Amino acid sequence: MNRPPKLAVAAAVIAALSSTLAGATVRCVNPGGTDGCFASIAAAIAASASSGDSIAVAAGTYFEDNIQYNKSVDISGAGIDVTIVDGGGGPLDVFKYPDNPPSVTATLSNLTVQHGRRGVNTGRFNNLTLDHIRVTQNGPGSGAGIFNNASFVRVDHSTIDGNHAADSFFGCDWSGGSGGGIASLCGGGSYHISNSTITGNTADTWGGGLILNDGGHVIENTTISGNHANFPDAGIGGGAMFLAGGFPDVTVRFSTIANNTAVGVGGIWGYTVGDAHVKVYATILQGNSNTNCRVDPGAAAEPITSLGYNISSDASCPFTQATDLDSTDAMLGPLADNGGPTDTQAPGAFSPAIDRVSVADCSVSADQRGVARPQGGACDVGAVEVTTAEQLESLQALVAGTGPGGSLAAKVASALASLAGADTTGACSTLRALLNEVRAQTGKKLSAAEAAAITAAVQRVRSSLGC
Repeated sequence: MNRPPKLAVAAAVIAALSSTLAGATVRCVNPGGTDGCFASIAAAIAASASSGDSIAVAAGTYFEDNIQYNKSVDISGAGIDVTIVDGGGGPLDVFKYPDNPPSVTATLSNLTVQHGRRGVNTGRFNNLTLDHIRVTQNGPGSGAGIFNNASFVRVDHSTIDGNHAADSFFGCDWSGGSGGGIASLCGGGSYHISNSTITGNTADTWGGGLILNDGGHVIENTTISGNHANFPDAGIGGGAMFLAGGFPDVTVRFSTIANNTAVGVGGIWGYTVGDAHVKVYATILQGNSNTNCRVDPGAAAEPITSLGYNISSDASCPFTQATDLDSTDAMLGPLADNGGPTDTQAPGAFSPAIDRVSVADCSVSADQRGVARPQGGACDVGAVEVTTAEQLESLQALVAGTGPGGSLAAKVASALASLAGADTTGACSTLRALLNEVRAQTGKKLSAAEAAAITAAVQRVRSSLGC
């Protein structure tokens, strides 16, 4: 991910030497098992109390699998890029939570989990938080990244990528080779997924990114991009998401679902035998192969419902609210490091996603990156809230080489400098001068089409600034 580790966590790891604080023991793990630390995470868990202790894992690569995470202890690494737990490509899951009581309440954070049959198997009846972790290159188990049977799992500020579900086990639900990134199968487990990216995962059957079979789920401020489902049926698949079962209840809000592929449906595939829904709000569905949405004709109810403010690049989703936009290009950029701990797909500065959701209907206070919402007079649709500076940078690219000399680009650069110095009045004044110059040069150095595009962009930036 090439992002710096959290220094505070790293310092805590260095300082932690199996000390006792307020009755709870902080145990440390490092690759050599030196300075009073354990050499393995499994050994530190075994030495911990049933609840209340915590484990600090230093930077390094730990070749461990089938780690029995059977106690309510929090485990934190020194950072996603520097603390790696590697299952060695063997036949077992890397982390395995219990399937039977006593249940576990615990947080796993600031590390990468890779090369297991599954990365994290959350078991049954546990309450878990996965925070600032990367789960990558696991498989072939269904739910190759994260498998949830009947637990409540919170995934926050995390990346689930490059996992591949390819097993042939059909012991429950739709399980064989399904849920490349994330799965809720067998027992109807639930997820709250926020500020995260699910990308590059593959399922040999259904649900490249996710398969959600029963349970209650919330997905917000999350990017689901570039996942693939390979089931050879043109009417099924769910490259991004496969929704099934009798009573799944899924809410997707302020998220971006883009560029997922499948032999069949690249976006969301829905089937249910009961009164269940995936409810979609203020979300972008863009460029998923074949269709963004498809409901199986055998479904007893309409599994996909719009709550408003959605943008779809085709007309396949049942988005019928007055605030929805169908067959509309959200002008998304590529999946990239746009700031924050996870990669995102940001809408361009002239996207119809910008400033579309009224402040009264803006139900989240920040975007996936941690940028405050709103940035202008309203909130943006999707996982990314475009800042005024980002809009100005796109405007600068638009006017580069356009108009007389470099005067238009110079004015945008001046507005950016004013904004950087918190001089909103100066930025507004410069943009007003830019509009005047565009009007004066229309039909001369600027074509009518060029002038209209620049004017619309400037007016949007001025609105964001409150000019």
